[in-house]
Amino acid sequence: MIKCSMKTASLHEVDNQYLALSYTWGNANDRKPITINSRPVLVTINLEAFLQEWRHSAFREHNNQEYDVFLWIDAICINQEDLRERESQVMLMSKIYPSAKGTLSWLGRGSNSCEYGLESIRTFREHIKKLLEEDNNADFLKKDAWPIGFYLQDANAKGGFKNFAWDGIHDLFSVEYWIRARIQQEFALAKHVTLMYGGMAANLQNVRYTLQWLNRIEDQNCPAFFSRLLWRRLSQNPYRNMLAMHSPLRRLGSLQLISKDHTIIESSPMVFKVLYNFLIDVRSTDPRDLLYSLLGMMDLGIRADYERSIEETYYQFAKGWITKPCGLIFLLGAGGLCPISSHHVKPTNCALPSWVPCWMSLKGGLARIGVDMSKESNSGVDIQQATIQVTGRRLRVRGRIVSRVKWDKSINAGNLESFLFTYLHDQAVTKTNTASRRLQLLLRLICTDKHPITRKPIEFTSSSWIEVLEVLNSVALAFRTRFSLPLPDIVRWMGIQTNGDVAGRLLNEPTPPGVDPSEPAVKEEGGHSWFAFASHLGVNLVEHTVFTTANGQIGWSLRELREGDIVCILFGLKTPVILREVDDSFRYISPCSLPGLMDDDLLTSDFDSTNIQTLDIY
Repeated sequence: MIKCSMKTASLHEVDNQYLALSYTWGNANDRKPITINSRPVLVTINLEAFLQEWRHSAFREHNNQEYDVFLWIDAICINQEDLRERESQVMLMSKIYPSAKGTLSWLGRGSNSCEYGLESIRTFREHIKKLLEEDNNADFLKKDAWPIGFYLQDANAKGGFKNFAWDGIHDLFSVEYWIRARIQQEFALAKHVTLMYGGMAANLQNVRYTLQWLNRIEDQNCPAFFSRLLWRRLSQNPYRNMLAMHSPLRRLGSLQLISKDHTIIESSPMVFKVLYNFLIDVRSTDPRDLLYSLLGMMDLGIRADYERSIEETYYQFAKGWITKPCGLIFLLGAGGLCPISSHHVKPTNCALPSWVPCWMSLKGGLARIGVDMSKESNSGVDIQQATIQVTGRRLRVRGRIVSRVKWDKSINAGNLESFLFTYLHDQAVTKTNTASRRLQLLLRLICTDKHPITRKPIEFTSSSWIEVLEVLNSVALAFRTRFSLPLPDIVRWMGIQTNGDVAGRLLNEPTPPGVDPSEPAVKEEGGHSWFAFASHLGVNLVEHTVFTTANGQIGWSLRELREGDIVCILFGLKTPVILREVDDSFRYISPCSLPGLMDDDLLTSDFDSTNIQTLDIY
């Protein structure tokens, strides 16, 4: 049994004299006993595993002095039954982790692949360190620049890279540790980080060296000695995202910058952008900790209070920010189903107003529907003109109803051309794979010959159908040339039951002058791989909704809509939104995008006010 001793000390007494532990609790009900100051204490299995491994490492390395050090461990050093103590300690995190001489990131144990992955990172760093310091960009093309076992595939390897080292690194960065909310703060505030998995340890700098090396080979031609498939998966997006290293370390790097300079996120748009990008990928056992876990790095205008309900915590937070200048940007994270009720001891309906973001269920893909959050930093309307008010649970805003969702409106060459043109020239969309979303539209509206939501057949007159084909034909040809893939292959990959006549007429259109269909427009090692295209296309098909309006426009929404839902533009927000009328008020549904409704001057001070009305959103 593990035996520990514990003492109470002030932070200034032990500054730089202890190590802080960063780890995941695991199942809080599954515990093992240890003794602290001769008293029995139950700790989670993952914590007990770390303590066992820490003791074994001391014996194995015959270095008791290095391991005979005080540890700060939240589950032991904080009385978890005392809410006030928990709250006060949450506010101290910004001091506890920076005051430690280092942070131990315990990733777990039990997987040989993960342990080998951490060993591989250390091996790789030792091999390439000198080459990186010399900064010779051509060195990565030489065989002796790569450790043995890192550039060939192995028939016995079962992971996606077919290579034991890279598969192990993938498994290591796929463990639950990287997506837990509390971990992000602990990691970002640390002076130095040592990663531990089982009996293996490596400094975080080893990981950074590996990422620097991989950045050098991005979109480079494969050397002769390297497995072509492995090279592609290490050098091309989104293959390289399969390695799972980039996303958590990029997120943690951003949080480190924020923790050092709070002025970066003083405005409402920046606060929302950080929260949206951070919380879209992380999880927490207690939903309140999604916000509380950031308090050590940024001023959110709230304090940790575990006596408040989850709904009250989210409501008070949204209320404080949404009435500030540009605060309506928080609507971009609201709407949709809220799973809060499942976290109550007694099942209950969620009392969260529809305009309050539920940070547990953020919907990704704002950029993919054409929403550029950076533009919301200057909404064109000051807060006095916007007259944003929160009364009880209702949000009162001023805005204009511009149309309604209507499924039976014909899709024709005019509105479709406008829709495609807007996306083609939208910078926010261009950054996030415009091509795949345009093809998504093409496949949904043409190959299926059905409305994307109702699945009812779309009826065209013969003349209008020819016009639509003319508009879409250039899009189809662009994809065939760009990705070197015939549209039938794409359709078959999706498993769509196509309308043979419709698809046939489209696919049999002649190739435009100057285009040689036998000459690939994108080389085999180019950045737009088939995997990248298929991956983005799959996400877009699942995540987004195409809708039509009563005035004949086509738009995108993050969430499912109903016929009759209202399309609005609001003072203080450039992005149009969807509301649902309920009695004398409205329920917020989703942000959306429509051609012509996302311009900078729509709601400026000289905008025609005759159609402006006050909207109560509950």
